[in-house]
Amino acid sequence: MKNSKNGGLFAGIIGYLSVISPLTQLLSYVPILGNAVNFVFVLTLFLLSLVHSLLVILIAWFRYRPLLSVCLLAVCAVIGVGLFLLRKNGRTPTVQTA
Repeated sequence: MKNSKNGGLFAGIIGYLSVISPLTQLLSYVPILGNAVNFVFVLTLFLLSLVHSLLVILIAWFRYRPLLSVCLLAVCAVIGVGLFLLRKNGRTPTVQTA
């Protein structure tokens, strides 16, 4: 059973990377920017896939293990809010000249 969960997580990461790969391919022409952005994309897509996998497990377990599913929902919420705040704070501020 654990292997199927890990396989689902891996398949989710591969699926998300397949969707975003044209953008990362374009950014790979700029050496330093391409590597940094690719790392950020992979990390973000890993966390997104992790949240997605946990939500699927949460829905499946809700009938049989309600307490565990509530704990998983809390973990998903923490990761989701963290990703939202990371995205919100990741914007570069504008510099105003006098």
